[in-house]
Amino acid sequence: MKRIIAAALIALGVPAGAVEYMKETLPNGLVVILAKTDAPGTVTAMARYQVGSVDEDDGRRGFAHFFEHYKANKATRHFPAGWVDAFGASHGAQPNASTFFERTDYFVTMPVVALERYLKWEASTLSNLLFEQAPFDQERGAVIAEVEQGQNRPYGFLGDKV
Repeated sequence: MKRIIAAALIALGVPAGAVEYMKETLPNGLVVILAKTDAPGTVTAMARYQVGSVDEDDGRRGFAHFFEHYKANKATRHFPAGWVDAFGASHGAQPNASTFFERTDYFVTMPVVALERYLKWEASTLSNLLFEQAPFDQERGAVIAEVEQGQNRPYGFLGDKV
């Protein structure tokens, strides 16, 4: 893991050893990486799930991308739908997410004072996410549209064939 982080930082033009970080694996398997920055009063939280399109069956794709959308926008037992966007707006933050072949990431830079509440939302999405038909259909439609949009570009099916 240290080599991957170091390679990513070097690729971004950060000199080797310029960013000190601490890595710890909690008893539940969660890997926590902390890195100090010079940005006063802000913190970036990133949750990485080791699941992506590589985990999907041939001919049936889009679930990782669908779940990225659904988790970021829908209600849990403790937070209403749209909470993370409202949270971002009220804290000058812009939550975002991305899905790749082998991972799905959720990330946001925010004031330090907002971190605890954000982490409670993140945890709530893991065990309290509510699956309801109308929101499910809405996100399914959004992901299908994004997939079709990508396939209409030159080489749009290339990732499916490689």
